[in-house]
Amino acid sequence: MQNKCLKFFVILVLSFVFFCSACLAREINDGSKKDPGQIASANQLPDCCFEEVKSPRLSTEGYKKKVNNFVVIFDPSASMSEIFNGKTKFELAKCLLERMNNRIPDFKMLGALRTFGCPVYTSLLYGFAEYNPKDFDIALSTLKSADGVSPLDFALRETSKDFDKLTGKSAIIIFTDGKDMDEDVVTEARKLVRKFRDRVCIYGILIGSDEKGKELLERIVTASNCGFLIMADEVNSPQGMDDFVRSVFLCADADKDGVCDSVDECPDTPKGAKVDARGCWSVGVVLFDFDKYNIKSKYYPILNEVWEIMKQNPGLKIKIEGHTDIIGTERYNKKLSIRRANSGKAYLVRKGVKPQRIVTIGYGYSRPRAPSDTEEGRAMNRRIEFKPVR
Repeated sequence: MQNKCLKFFVILVLSFVFFCSACLAREINDGSKKDPGQIASANQLPDCCFEEVKSPRLSTEGYKKKVNNFVVIFDPSASMSEIFNGKTKFELAKCLLERMNNRIPDFKMLGALRTFGCPVYTSLLYGFAEYNPKDFDIALSTLKSADGVSPLDFALRETSKDFDKLTGKSAIIIFTDGKDMDEDVVTEARKLVRKFRDRVCIYGILIGSDEKGKELLERIVTASNCGFLIMADEVNSPQGMDDFVRSVFLCADADKDGVCDSVDECPDTPKGAKVDARGCWSVGVVLFDFDKYNIKSKYYPILNEVWEIMKQNPGLKIKIEGHTDIIGTERYNKKLSIRRANSGKAYLVRKGVKPQRIVTIGYGYSRPRAPSDTEEGRAMNRRIEFKPVR
């Protein structure tokens, strides 16, 4: 038994040595294909990308945060030591990531920095942790040189495990040249997206101009419906980087209601109003007793909330819609629903709202919000609702 264990241990050690030798040989061979001096060191590249604009972090005015978590997957493999536009791809990627880190808006979210290399491994240099630009930059500074293989598929697999512990929407940002990778990377990206669906977007920044790498990275990012591929040159300027950061981390929110314009079903939300997931004004419903139209005192806070919103928005007009349950004739319930709407209007007018800012309408029992075959359902249908008039 001991001999068998010893043999197994020897085989394991030899395999490890062989694999690392292969990694080293690959790096040497890559270097031998270049002219002497084509692999530059960091101190040869003081100006690796655009001059940073000394300004506050990217403004969020007119935008809202659209991600709760993000992870940068940084490729430090041997091919990243190749020269691109007079710089090593590694130093260009690192510099661009530094610039991105300095422009990410200042809001609360979780962040991470993941890398990979030879022998096949992947590790988190930072996070997942509450995003702190200074701590992220310290982690990034530990990346010193490019060498080894490109197990991006392994990094994506581990990222999927990381996401199991997170909530909300996540962004994956990949800095890579796309070289020396196979179909497994695309497979892992698709698995990750199938698992998390619209909760994850994949973005790629292609460092270099390798056509096969570009094609592969395009297939990776299109695994998600919301990601995209961009070339390093396109983000190698203050404006280009700002545009990229906005696309990944922010979405336009013109009415500042916290819902992205792209999914906002109710644009121009009144200032200060609460909204639902659709971006529509969400104010509580005032309910009535059977065959009554007087407003009970427990619903005064709802009407006061409407009054406060109308004070904050002097140009706002609203419509009060009255409803009834199904008991009684259509004609009678139509009149009852109008009386209920007018009761809501009278309350607001007494608070100082001008009558011409309020329109009332009664729908009777034609627009139930709950089934009418139970008392609970009928009680929910005896109501008034408030909507802004555009």
